Amino acid sequence: MAIRYSVGNRQARPFVLWGFTLPPPLPHPPLPPVYLPTAGASLAEAMMDEVIVGTGDQDNVMTPYARKTSIYRMSKKLPPTARGVWTGGISDCMVVCAAYYDETRSIWGKFIFQHVQGGQYERIVPTIKADINENKEDWLKPTGRYAVIAAGVGSGTDSIASELDAIGIAQNNIRIYVSGTGAKGFAFGADFSTGFFGEVTHSGTVLPPNWQW
Repeated sequence: MAIRYSVGNRQARPFVLWGFTLPPPLPHPPLPPVYLPTAGASLAEAMMDEVIVGTGDQDNVMTPYARKTSIYRMSKKLPPTARGVWTGGISDCMVVCAAYYDETRSIWGKFIFQHVQGGQYERIVPTIKADINENKEDWLKPTGRYAVIAAGVGSGTDSIASELDAIGIAQNNIRIYVSGTGAKGFAFGADFSTGFFGEVTHSGTVLPPNWQW
């Protein structure tokens, strides 16, 4: 079963940065959770329906690029290098991200990231499946394949996790994050230089029993 994280109390104060790491434990001490900038090139910004595909180098600096097909709308120029990717305005939408951690080099070698409209996650799953099948060297060991699903409410996330499992990402390598914001929206991202995935949120996060910090 996929590991689920959820925000327990958004009325609590103060605001805190919240995030989780993949894969646990990190090869170095944990760093602060992912930083979601409003400007700058430390993380590339993903727009609705835009598929962001990236590759990592030895310093865990990602080189992202947008891949547009007949299914996906919108493509824009992204920074030539970035530490990761983020997206905002997630309300009835969700984020689906698949990534490969190369243990031999201790780097994130590949990622696919998309901010999908509510109920339309079936567009990203075939993209991930095709990439795993067509670029086997990028996804070599099944144990290195990870996926993250982030949503305002938990509805539909288990179905996505099941489909990701069916295409080669094991359930225990899938993380589901439920922000509890519903239609109010939130921002979510990944910093592959640290391995952090997370959002800017209130305190009150409910952590799973296997949480490692």
